[in-house]
Formats: sequence, structure tokens, C-alpha cells
Amino acid sequence: MVDAVKLHWIFSVPIGITISIFGLLGNLLSAIVWSRVLRSNYGGNKSTALYLVTLAVADSGLLLFFLFTDSLPMDQPQVTKTYSFVTFKSYVGFPFFFFFIVSSIWLVVAVTVNRFIMVMFPLKAKKWCSLTRAKLAIILTLSCCFLINIPHFYNFRPMEVNGTYTMAETDYAKSGGAARYEFWVHCMFLVLAPWAVVAFCNGGIIYTLIRRAKEATEKFHKVKDEKKGAGSNERQMTIMLLGVTFSFLVLLAWQCVTQCFYMLGIGKGGSQWNVIDSAFSAAKLGVVINSSINFLLYCCTGAAFRKEMMAFFWSKAKTISFTSSMRSTTRLTKDSSTMPKNSSLAESRA
Repeated sequence: MVDAVKLHWIFSVPIGITISIFGLLGNLLSAIVWSRVLRSNYGGNKSTALYLVTLAVADSGLLLFFLFTDSLPMDQPQVTKTYSFVTFKSYVGFPFFFFFIVSSIWLVVAVTVNRFIMVMFPLKAKKWCSLTRAKLAIILTLSCCFLINIPHFYNFRPMEVNGTYTMAETDYAKSGGAARYEFWVHCMFLVLAPWAVVAFCNGGIIYTLIRRAKEATEKFHKVKDEKKGAGSNERQMTIMLLGVTFSFLVLLAWQCVTQCFYMLGIGKGGSQWNVIDSAFSAAKLGVVINSSINFLLYCCTGAAFRKEMMAFFWSKAKTISFTSSMRSTTRLTKDSSTMPKNSSLAESRA
């Protein structure tokens, strides 16, 4: 059996760093493209675009804190003994890593509920899925995630031992209240509850799409091109979000189960702990994959995303081409302006 420590290093350093860098680049492009969608004329998809821009930011924060609090100490163990790193991880790195995890989870819930309303209650979508309501929902979601995550700021403190520093558990972290918080609030409410909400909403969306497609097939034989195009845009956005949320469900389910066992120390000290520890290392990587894979899912299933991304790159290519052309023209103008002077000078010398 592979040692759990070795698995943690493999998943955190070579694999984790590679996926995180790819994810950060993908999230940056996603934020840029969805910002363009937000400024364009895509109707009800504007609120969805706003949620996805915020999700890209939250996922990027998660990946950055994963690199600083997990990959870095795994690759450079001596860093973990310095006062600056121990202080950073105790009061900033550890709590904010969990803040971004929870924020990412609940932003997926928010965008899923937003799409659920659009599909199930199209007549009320204009009111309930407006940009203003989306902004309020995002602010409320992030605020609640931060407030509920406050106990994680009191889990660790720096402690000096023989001239080096280490992270020591606080009295709160050792208490029964902390264990109950991790299980009931973090594992059950903050992780398992959103999983159930997203699964329910996805089920409703899929059922409604299948039912409407069947009704349309039975009632209509010809569809006007303009209506077909308008409906196709909404269907493509819905299919894209289904892909995002289904990957979320699969990866979160594994992470939820293993994290509960790991954080509560169930079986610690026994022969089965190596299995739990190994499973947790893989589940931790699943969180990183979940925060890195959305760009690929957008490209594969999002027609609006692909269209705006190509428009973005095309505009950048034209800008670069225009700038290069202007520089060439300026250079030629300068060269032509100096030629008469040089020829006159040559004639005078002759």
C-alpha cells in the first residue's frame, strides 16, 4: 500500500501545482469572457454571467491559498518552521482557504437556483433573476460564508519549540464545540446541504427540459429560425451549467465524506487511518480540480462562452496587428524623412 504521506506530496506538489496553475489561467480567462457577456446583450443570462464571474474569483482564491498553505509547505518543509509562515497559516491561510471552499460551493448553489428559476418559472425569471437581485444574493452569500467560517480563525496559534515555530491547536480547537461545529455546521450544513440542493435543482431542470422537448415535438413540426435561435441560446447555457454542477456533485461528494472522517480524526491511530488519510489526499485534490475545471466545461458546452472568447481573442489580435502596423508606418515615415537630408549631404561632399 502506498504511504499516505507520499500520496499527499504527489497530489499537492507535482499534480496539485500543475492543476492549480492551469486553473488560475482558466479562471482568469473565464472572468474576462463572462464579464464581456455581462456587458453584452444576452438577456437573462446576465445574472448567470455575474454569478460565474464571482465563482471564478472565488475559485482563484481557493487555488492560491491551496498553493501557499498546502503545496508550498509540502515542497519546502523548512518553511513550516518559520514564524512568518506559521502566523500566516494560523490566522490567514487556514481560515481563508475554508472560506473560499465554502464560498465556491454556495456560489454554485446560487447559480443553480438562478437557472432553476429561469427554467421552472420563466414568467417570474425577469423579476427574480435580475442583475440587482443577483448582486444582493452574491453579497449575502459571501457575507454568510465569512461569518459562519469565523470559528476557523481560532483553531490554531503559533508556538515556539526549541527555536522553531509550529502550529498549535487552541483550547477551542480541542473542545467538543469545535468538533460539533466541524461535523454539523461545516460537513453537514456548509457542504452536504448544498450538495442536496444542487442535486434537487438539477433533477428538476432535467425533467423540465425533457418534458418541454417532448411537448414541442408533439405539437410543432416547424419552428421559425428566430425562435429556434433564441431558445437554443438558453438551452446551451442550461446544458453548460448542468455540466458544471454535475462535476461539482461528483467531486464534492467524495470530499465531503473523507473530510468528515479526517477532520474528526475517526480511526486515527488505528490500522485504517492510512486508508482514510490517503483518501483525504485524493479528495483534497478533487477540490482543486473542481476549482480548475470550469473553463474546460465552459469551452465544451457553452456556446455563448465560446462566442465571446473568440471575439475577445479576435479583438486582441486586431489590436496587436494595428499597433504593429502603426509602428511599421511610423518607422517608414522616419526613414523617408531622413533620406533627402542624407542625399543632400552626400552631394555637398562631392
